Amino acid sequence: MAFAFFRRRPNISIFHSPSVPASNEALQLLQKAVSEPYPPGKLPLDFDLEVIDSQPPTPDQISTIQNYLGSNASFGASPSFSADTNSPAAIHKAAIDSLDSVKWPIVVNWDDGQASIGSVQGVKDMLKTLSDKRGGGSKNGSS
Repeated sequence: MAFAFFRRRPNISIFHSPSVPASNEALQLLQKAVSEPYPPGKLPLDFDLEVIDSQPPTPDQISTIQNYLGSNASFGASPSFSADTNSPAAIHKAAIDSLDSVKWPIVVNWDDGQASIGSVQGVKDMLKTLSDKRGGGSKNGSS
C-alpha cells in the first residue's frame, strides 16, 4: 500500500495599513511572489495570502505571533510602548484605539511559525524561506 503525502499551501496573513509605506511595499512583494516568478527564473511561490486591511491581529493571534518571535518581540511603534503594554490584550486594545500605535505591516506564515513586524526585510526573509523549501521549480522545468 502506498501513501501519498500532500503538502498544504502555506497560509500567510498580512495585517496591512495602507497609510504605511513599508506595509504597501510588503503587500506588493507578497502579491508579486504568488503571481510572478520568484525569484526571477523560478515559478511563482505557492501560498494562500490573506490581506487584512487596517485591523490588528486578535489577542489570540498576537499571542501566537509573540510565540513565533520570542519574548522580545515589539509591536509598538514608539518607545513609550512599554513592557506593561506587551500583553496580547493590551497590544490589541492599543491598536484598536489607534492604528498608529503598532508597527505595520504584521506578516505571519502560520504554517511555518514565522512572523515579521514592521519589516520589509522580514517579509523578504519569509519569502526566501518558502523559496528554499520549494527547492527547484524553475520555469523551464529543470531544477
